Amino acid sequence: MFDLGWSEMLILAVVAIIVVGPKDLPRMLRQVGQFVGQARRMAREFTTQFQDAVKDSDLDDLRNDITKVDPLADLKKSLAEDFGSVDRDLQETIADYDRADEAENAAFEATQKSKAANENSASQADASSAETAATGDPEIERNALDTPDDAVAAEPLSETADAEPAVAKSSGG
Repeated sequence: MFDLGWSEMLILAVVAIIVVGPKDLPRMLRQVGQFVGQARRMAREFTTQFQDAVKDSDLDDLRNDITKVDPLADLKKSLAEDFGSVDRDLQETIADYDRADEAENAAFEATQKSKAANENSASQADASSAETAATGDPEIERNALDTPDDAVAAEPLSETADAEPAVAKSSGG
């Protein structure tokens, strides 16, 4: 656009010396420098004001966008949904454990009742066999033979296990 080479600058310097004269040339160069500096300041000020206006308009747009969108409200809503699902899952798990515990308690009570019934029938069978021995009644003897196998199985096996090694020791010596 506006291009000055060394040769053009040399021609301008020679013309300035001839037209202005060597005596007034420094004063003229100082005025030209002040004029160029003032023009640069005005250009810089214009660009700064223009950039400030652009920033202000962008900031106003951003402020409007921020006031429209509340990030904390979105975060609160998201967290409430997440914790709500976790709470529901936790409540379901607790309910499952409670149901399992109730079922276990019911099974334990049924086992206890069954053991009590077996013990009652075993004690009745013992009483009836004692009665049979005392009275010699064959009907009572038949009932004593019909005792459940649980009463026989309830005898501890450890006595027979202890007896066998003792026999083995005595026969080995």
